[in-house]
Parts: sequence; structure tokens; C-alpha cells
Amino acid sequence: MKNMVIAILALMFASTLAVGQTKNTCDLMSKAIVMQNQMIATGTVLTVNYKSAMQWEAINPSNPEAAAMRAKIDREEIAFSTALHNYLPIFKTLDPNIGDTGRQIVACPRYHEFSEVITEFTDMVLERSKQATRYHALGY
Repeated sequence: MKNMVIAILALMFASTLAVGQTKNTCDLMSKAIVMQNQMIATGTVLTVNYKSAMQWEAINPSNPEAAAMRAKIDREEIAFSTALHNYLPIFKTLDPNIGDTGRQIVACPRYHEFSEVITEFTDMVLERSKQATRYHALGY
């Protein structure tokens, strides 16, 4: 009887712990979604600014607006890199391929939104990287 009570208490504790861990994982996922959306917005603006700066390069690179755009890109690159650096540890924590973490992630109500935002985020990062490579190839 004592062993059965201990087993039931252990099961209840494990269940409570799993719910708590899932809640923490879901909270972290919600935070990640917000961060991803912010970075998608920042990265998209940065990508547009790369294209604009390259157009200025073709028209008149010494124009004051061209120089202002290059300075703006310098600031945006730092902000984007900092945001990405802050986000990566959270993203690694939410790896769906890791045992318990994977099960907890799938159990989160915002899992599908998280998956969609990851796809959009990945597309933005690839496009931003392509435009950044072209921009920096001009010597900036």
C-alpha cells in the first residue's frame, strides 16, 4: 500500500512538473514569436535599405542621401545582429528534435504560428543575407 501511494505521488509530481515545464516552454515560444516578428520587420526594412543604397550607388554615390542611407544601414546592421544574437539561445531551447522539449513544443497552443513564423523568418534572413552580400560587394 505504501509503495502504491509513493508511486501515485511520484506520478502526480511528474505530471505537475511536465505541465509546468510545458507552460514555461509555451511562454518561451510566445516570447520567441514576438522576437521573430520584430526581427522580420527589422530585417525587411534593412533589406529594402540595401536595395535603395545599391540604387543610389548606380545613380550618384556621393549624394548626401546616399551617404545617409549607408549610415542608416550601418546602424540597422548592428541592431539586427544584436537582436539575432539575443534570439539564438531561445531558438536553440525550442528545438523540436529534443525529446521532452519536442513534445512540450508540439503541445503549445501557438505551435503552428511558431512554425509559420520560423518559415517566414528563415526566408527573410536568406533574402537579407543575399542583399547584404551584394551591398558589401560594392565596398561598403
